[in-house]
Amino acid sequence: RNGIQNPKKVLNQINTLSELNKQYTWADSLIYHANKTREKVNSFRSSKQIDFSRLNESDQVNDLSSSIFNVIDHSFSAALRDYTQRIGIAIKTYEQDRYSVLKYELEDFFSIHLDTSPMLSRVISGLMYLDDDYDGGILEFPKIGLELKPKEGDIIFFPSQVPFFHQSTPIIKGIKHAVVAWWN
Repeated sequence: RNGIQNPKKVLNQINTLSELNKQYTWADSLIYHANKTREKVNSFRSSKQIDFSRLNESDQVNDLSSSIFNVIDHSFSAALRDYTQRIGIAIKTYEQDRYSVLKYELEDFFSIHLDTSPMLSRVISGLMYLDDDYDGGILEFPKIGLELKPKEGDIIFFPSQVPFFHQSTPIIKGIKHAVVAWWN
């Protein structure tokens, strides 16, 4: 709980940046399966996303993007250190070079999936929630019988491998914003 301070402020900054610069416009979310057509992708996942990368450039847009990135990175890193110490595992690095912010609108969803594959050697998955004023959008882990309705500011970590198949159920009211990340 309260893994990120002032998540609404971060969300407002993301929306401001989206209005200032086309590079940060909400775009259709991707999945990383080269053999999927857009039609098959849309039946598997419907959401929008904006990616934030670590930047060294300076101007109004890049300063705002860097500020958003740094708040997300700091929050994830601190919570991940606590998580890995609690479960007694080591990972290569706590910091990331990129984060994806997801926007789930009415009826948007993400079907059941794993976050790792032979091409993606992910060990830990992380979700950060920037709001909670929506209905639906439940984080479900069907294979282990767990359902979660995260609160604004929550950060959730879980193993990226079997049996942690998970999904986000369709949004039935409001808009859900979450940040996703993975670690090796």
